[in-house]
Amino acid sequence: MGEHPVTLKRPEGSAAGQRAPEITAAICTYNRYDVLPDAIASLANQALDPDSLEILIIDNSADRAGQSDYWAAHEIPTNARLLVDTTAGLSRARNTALRASRASVIAFLDDDAVAMPEWCPSLVDSFRTHPDAGIVGGPVEPIWPEKSPSWLHKWQRGFLTIVDHGEAFRVLQEDEWLAGTNIAFRNSALQAVGGFHEGLGRTGSSLLSNEELAVSRKVREAGFVAYYEPKARVMHRVHSNRTTQQWLRQRVCWQAVSDLLANATHPESARCWSELAQYQSKLPVEMRGVRGLFLDMQEPDDFYQQCRALEALMHLALNRARDPECE
Repeated sequence: MGEHPVTLKRPEGSAAGQRAPEITAAICTYNRYDVLPDAIASLANQALDPDSLEILIIDNSADRAGQSDYWAAHEIPTNARLLVDTTAGLSRARNTALRASRASVIAFLDDDAVAMPEWCPSLVDSFRTHPDAGIVGGPVEPIWPEKSPSWLHKWQRGFLTIVDHGEAFRVLQEDEWLAGTNIAFRNSALQAVGGFHEGLGRTGSSLLSNEELAVSRKVREAGFVAYYEPKARVMHRVHSNRTTQQWLRQRVCWQAVSDLLANATHPESARCWSELAQYQSKLPVEMRGVRGLFLDMQEPDDFYQQCRALEALMHLALNRARDPECE
């Protein structure tokens, strides 16, 4: 991971020789001081002895003056530490938290999320009772600005960080994933695989992702198991700009870039051409071109097919970029 300079903005608050906490809960924040207090408050209200919980807040916001003013005016819980990093990047901030963590378990919560009181206790219990656990996470329920968009297909909910793998504690299948706003690792396992890939994940306004998938794959390959814990619930804000088809199209395109950078499996070229052709064939003749990939749709199935076609185009451009007649 390498060493990165960070500035400690609060004293550690732990006496020498004090026992290590059972879990570190880390919030990595970037320019979201409007919702950050709710995330911090949710960690302060965990159903766990405060001495067993270490809270880390990693702030690498771009507005240095605003950052300084905010923290000068706001207190943090007594079991929390604030670290300010001058370089943006979610994966970098998470690695900063990993280096600073004193607990055997480290859990990550987004700055626009709220953890339910049983979040930390259920994660601690899962790791304690399952020695093979390297990763544990739970459901993420949306906080809509108004209501769920009528055009949103059920298979697109994951792009909005909505996670629901059922009501039973169980081992996750290879094709199932956990969201970065509700994921915890055995500290030693995450350290052993080198932490998060700092070339992946959000940086500034980009929608680059896949950092959790990449590091989770490494932890599993190291022999650990990923578990789903339904009691570890998190509520996550869906911001108003993300309830638009424009944003979701952007997210789909960034996902294709993320897959390429993470060396993920890419769809077959023939399948991509087929999905493009099938989508275009259903459009009016005058829309059978590039514009047809950017039309707002009324029906969820139509919008889902559009996004599949757009994703197919991105994969072709990034991975093949050649006439199918020449293949």
